[in-house]
Amino acid sequence: MASKTQRKAKVEKPKVEDADVEMKDTEAPKPQSELDALTIEDIKDHISIIEKSVVNKEPRFVLRVLRQLASTRKRLNDAVLNQLIKTYISDSYEFKGNLLGYFPCTDSKDEKPHARSVLTEIYVHLLGMISLLDNNRINDSIPCAQALINRVMSVNKPTMHLLGARCFFYYSRAFEMAGRLHEARTLLHGRLRTSTLRHDSEGQAMLLNLLLRNYIHYNLYEQAEKLISKTTFLKMLTTTKVQDTSSISVKSRQPSWIIPKLLRT
Repeated sequence: MASKTQRKAKVEKPKVEDADVEMKDTEAPKPQSELDALTIEDIKDHISIIEKSVVNKEPRFVLRVLRQLASTRKRLNDAVLNQLIKTYISDSYEFKGNLLGYFPCTDSKDEKPHARSVLTEIYVHLLGMISLLDNNRINDSIPCAQALINRVMSVNKPTMHLLGARCFFYYSRAFEMAGRLHEARTLLHGRLRTSTLRHDSEGQAMLLNLLLRNYIHYNLYEQAEKLISKTTFLKMLTTTKVQDTSSISVKSRQPSWIIPKLLRT
């Protein structure tokens, strides 16, 4: 049996794993220009998916892009958006100059716009809109939202339904943050009628939610109940689900986003 002195004489070998960890900790962070380039490449991939959706007439491809929106918005800045606007929005787009003014950048490359679909231009415009809201630039977000929605309403394609619904959400959000939510109500009502005629279920679900939120924000509970009772979209659902809609969104008097949940059931 080894003595205590022999045990103490043993020399511990350095741990290779600890050395590797220390090496990783000392790595220098990537410069912002490199991070911006990676962000632009990721968004280029998203745009390729949108173009694929347009060519194949498959709205589900757009849904894949929208699911990445939460992570994409965290990486947006003036340099990234300026480059995207110059590259993917045509010069014929009247609001392009305004968008470039919102996101100035002297280091971006001057490239000729690539020939892309209207959905791609709307998607890039939407990214700029989201960036304005995230940076609390409310005064700029209102005209940006109005221009975005005008462009959305000029397109009548099934591939536009999902992206258009998301645009209307941020349109309403801009007016809400500005304390002018009531001003968006008329347009939302008109668009709900259009979505009903076009059998746009995604648009109907979003617009119904936005209108209910609008009414409840101003304590207009009777108008909210009338909207639910008269809409044809909810009549396509089961009686139980319609009852759940009324009780959750109106009787509880809380802004509740319940219709997308109904669509998934």
